[in-house]
Amino acid sequence: SSQFTKQNKMLLSKTVLPNKTWTLRSFPEKQFCATENAELLEEDLDLKNVDDDKIIVEVHAVSIDAFIRTMLDSNANPAHGGVGLNCPIPALGYGKVIRGNDKFKEGAMVTGLMQAAKYSVSGGEGMQKLVSLPRAPSSVFLHQMGISGIAAYIGMFVSP
Repeated sequence: SSQFTKQNKMLLSKTVLPNKTWTLRSFPEKQFCATENAELLEEDLDLKNVDDDKIIVEVHAVSIDAFIRTMLDSNANPAHGGVGLNCPIPALGYGKVIRGNDKFKEGAMVTGLMQAAKYSVSGGEGMQKLVSLPRAPSSVFLHQMGISGIAAYIGMFVSP
């Protein structure tokens, strides 16, 4: 914990963090093609321009689930919403809060919908604290214990 605090203070003592973010360059016509429809932007994240009520998550891993594809069309999906051109591509992921707010404290591990980026900026909507399970890596929340795994379980064993 004290190690994280030291690392976190070093990160936040900088006013700018080098960030890499996957953005939507064009709407897919049929299948999503990363080389045509997406672009990895390397830009600085200026902490002075991030509102105080936002959290900054150092992203450890992301999973692009099937429903994310429905968000990349030119017409916003009524169930999931949409992504605008040149905007960050959303992804399910987990990571460590390096700057918190009232809902998520600095140092907390969180999981949920975030940006496919090294550092994700969010108000915390669609996120929750990451639960620690014995002998299970955090990545389990991106598959078996995540949306895809739970949906598969319900489809196989609960739904008539």
